[in-house]
Amino acid sequence: MIRSVLDLIRKHTPPAVPPQPTLLVASPAPVAHARKSWLEAIPPILAASFLISFFWDHDALIRILSVSGLIGFGTNWLAITMLFRPRYKRPLLGHGLIPAQKERIVEKLSQAVVQNLINPEAIRAKLVTSGVFADYLGRITEQTRAIVQQDAFRIDLNEFILQQIRDVVADEDFRKDIATGLMEHVEESVSDSRLERMAFSVYKKTRTEHWNKIVDKALLNLPELVEPHLVKVHDWLDSLPDEVSLQFVDVEKRLIDSVYDIMMRLDLKSLMANNLRNYDEGRLESLIKDATLDQLRYIQYLGAILGTIGGFLIWNPVVALPVMLAIIAVVWAVDVAITRWTD
Repeated sequence: MIRSVLDLIRKHTPPAVPPQPTLLVASPAPVAHARKSWLEAIPPILAASFLISFFWDHDALIRILSVSGLIGFGTNWLAITMLFRPRYKRPLLGHGLIPAQKERIVEKLSQAVVQNLINPEAIRAKLVTSGVFADYLGRITEQTRAIVQQDAFRIDLNEFILQQIRDVVADEDFRKDIATGLMEHVEESVSDSRLERMAFSVYKKTRTEHWNKIVDKALLNLPELVEPHLVKVHDWLDSLPDEVSLQFVDVEKRLIDSVYDIMMRLDLKSLMANNLRNYDEGRLESLIKDATLDQLRYIQYLGAILGTIGGFLIWNPVVALPVMLAIIAVVWAVDVAITRWTD
């Protein structure tokens, strides 16, 4: 029966209006992405400079700068690589920091996410302020109004109700049970007068078959008797959308409370921790690198730049130090000026 009701509603449900696509505006690329193209050229330039220093150099300047830069780049690359590799513990090479601390990282990460990002209280507050449920309830009300106002729906609903009644009263055993039940009810309702009780007893013994036929005929005619009164169902349908609207606040609150209760019953921390724990070392590495790869590469190339600067200081600190201090001062002043201008 539930499937039949759903089929009836689905038959008269107006086609849903597809949501308008949201225009996505491409966001400007982060600074690290803009610099990455030329930063990647630094290690090859340093390597080429190191090779050139074997054939031509000025007071060992080229070799010192190139070696210092390569050491800066190499140490940063090694440090970052050691975060993830080796993925599995090796006798001499040891174990990568993140794979070795996988269990601790999983616990801390899942705890931090649940406490600060997707905890039940935060989701409940978001549901209240976003009005998501109110929006859906409004759509449901308008769709209900569109359905119940259709003449075709009301005709089909009448036929559905009458057909359900016909199916019930078509059962002969059902009609016999009703007739028997009515006979017993009448018998219990007869007054205490001995004459009336005696008269009913005689009627019951002699006219039971006649009684059953009367009830049987009445039940078979029940759909025709009910049909004129279905107008009351239509009156109720007219008021249904407005009655639903009046209950919006209470229904929304109950829905939010239900979602909150479900989330409180779920152990989100364990759920997230188990999911992360099922990640193998390679997948965990990919997860972290996908979020931080550009920044990690930037650190590598920055190590090459700082190493080169360090080599310049080693070559001639008397000349290099004032130059570096002047460059730092100029960069700082320009940064402050741009910050004030943009504010």
